[in-house]
Amino acid sequence: EFRRVLFRSHADGSLTRTILGGETTAGRLRQHVVPAGAWQGSRLLPGGAWALMGTTTAPGFDFRDCELAGPALLDQHPRWAETLRGLLPAGA
Repeated sequence: EFRRVLFRSHADGSLTRTILGGETTAGRLRQHVVPAGAWQGSRLLPGGAWALMGTTTAPGFDFRDCELAGPALLDQHPRWAETLRGLLPAGA
């Protein structure tokens, strides 16, 4: 059973935490929609051994519209800096 937590940022500085997994009776979701303009990141929860993740975009994906998170994200969401730091690419 995979267990993964997905974090999503909001313009007001808040952060949503959604548990993804196959156990829907335990309140987990198999999928989650993240709107354009929001940051998203995920990681395994403690006890999670694996996860196969994918992202589907609509309309079509264009790399010119994609921005990877960097240290500036921590400044935009100081309340969540410690949580978000673990989601940034290595060396960011």
